[in-house]
Amino acid sequence: MTACKKDDENNNPNPGDGDGDGEEDEWVFDGPTVKSNKTGAYDGYDYEFWTDGDAKGEMTLGAKGTFSCTWESTVAGKGNFLARSGKKIKPERLHADVGTISVDYNAKTYSPVGSGVSYLCVYGWTRADTNSGAPLVEYYIVDNWGTYNRPPGSWTGAVSKGTIEIDGGTYDIYQTPRTNMPSIEGNKTFQQYWSVNRERRSSGKISVSEHFKAWENIDMKLGKLYEVSFCVEGYNIKGSAEITKNTLLIE
Repeated sequence: MTACKKDDENNNPNPGDGDGDGEEDEWVFDGPTVKSNKTGAYDGYDYEFWTDGDAKGEMTLGAKGTFSCTWESTVAGKGNFLARSGKKIKPERLHADVGTISVDYNAKTYSPVGSGVSYLCVYGWTRADTNSGAPLVEYYIVDNWGTYNRPPGSWTGAVSKGTIEIDGGTYDIYQTPRTNMPSIEGNKTFQQYWSVNRERRSSGKISVSEHFKAWENIDMKLGKLYEVSFCVEGYNIKGSAEITKNTLLIE
């Protein structure tokens, strides 16, 4: 048994209430629980648990990319937490060569507490490419966030790049520089690309490839795709989340 609706007699691992009783089903995540930095695979999805500084927490895996997590990082500037599940792209290649990518998700709960930073998002990395001029990129497609101001418009160095209409929502696009910070290649200087929904939501479809295309249309260049994941992040904040649907489609 992996993650399933507790009252589902068919032991159906697909998330969401479908029994027509008008009540939300209780979910059980009984895959492995991870409490220290680790990458791995479970039920067809790649996962990663990562913290630094004073951050601590845990991630419990479920079926088909689902997971729950709790975290705490309350010392200002001292700790970050990421729990994510998706796909590491092997072999790495340009997103157009991977296919059309989307994520259909549901966060049954998303409960950041405190004045720090948190995101509910699609997350990943692309490699630098000297031929095209693409930098190393950490990217975010953010649908919900913590009690701190909406990311990342007021941050030092944040550049507004316009807006896009995707999946029925309006997303603001930003680019932010990072200097000598942790990355998939160790401490590096890289760029962050952002699409941030103007309206908070905790479920729905994210057409990842459409965001990639929109960024490239305004000269936010992308190299080979390393990862596409659904992610919960917390920085100087505590909280919890239950991701009961995380369907990554590559067509």
